[in-house]
Amino acid sequence: MGFDLYGLAPSGEEKPDYPINGSEEDIKAYFAWQDNTKGSYFRQNVWGWRPIWEYVTAFCGDILSSKDLQRGSFNEGHKISKTKANRIAGRISKLNKNGSLEEYVKARNKIIDRMPDEECDICKGTGFRKEPPQIGPGDVKCNGCDGKGTQRPFAVNYIAYKDDIIEFGEFCRHSGGFTIL
Repeated sequence: MGFDLYGLAPSGEEKPDYPINGSEEDIKAYFAWQDNTKGSYFRQNVWGWRPIWEYVTAFCGDILSSKDLQRGSFNEGHKISKTKANRIAGRISKLNKNGSLEEYVKARNKIIDRMPDEECDICKGTGFRKEPPQIGPGDVKCNGCDGKGTQRPFAVNYIAYKDDIIEFGEFCRHSGGFTIL
């Protein structure tokens, strides 16, 4: 699962329609336009998007409505206006220039890295599980924790990267507003 963001008016241009029944040449032309137009497209998998949006909600909460903040976590077509996108871009740029962005990423990732292991939810801490697809204590070495009985917290899957946040900010700057799909 991923999050695909499409600019509403990337680099001030009108977005061409995707050629649904177009020729291979039309489709190639559309993707060439998309690849060469700043602010037309931004993609992150779920593991990368959640930390980006977490950052936006923490540092741009005064720019976005409560609905924006909530709907940004879902890939169901929520739109962010050009004005809001430009303000997000400006905020990210400012926080990057003054070093706050890097400090945030380092501190956030350090907190996650220091989280203690948790009891394995597949084998309930025994190191041995029932035959898959069942879960719970059993006779088979647990593949969820490799038989240790503990596993890293789920949050460790959501590592923040400074460059991803900067790239998102640049997308916002050129997007003319965007839709989250």
